[in-house]
Amino acid sequence: MVLKTTDDPRHVERLASYVKRKVDEASAHGPISSPKLAVLAALNIADDYFRAMDEAREFKRQVATKSRSLLGELDR
Repeated sequence: MVLKTTDDPRHVERLASYVKRKVDEASAHGPISSPKLAVLAALNIADDYFRAMDEAREFKRQVATKSRSLLGELDR
C-alpha cells in the first residue's frame, strides 16, 4: 500500500508497524474474519490510547500537586 503524506516517513512506518503488531496480536488467537480483526485491532489501539491518556492525566495531576506543595514550602 502506498500512502501520500507530508509526515516524516519514519513516523508513518512506526505507526504502520504498531498497527500491524496489534493486528497480529488480535489474530494470534485463531482465525477471524478481516472485518472482525480490524475492529478488534482498532479496539485494542483505542484501549492503549485511552490508558496512555489516563496515565498522562494522572502524571499531570501528580506534578501539579507536587508543584503546589513545593511552592507552598518556598512561600514559608
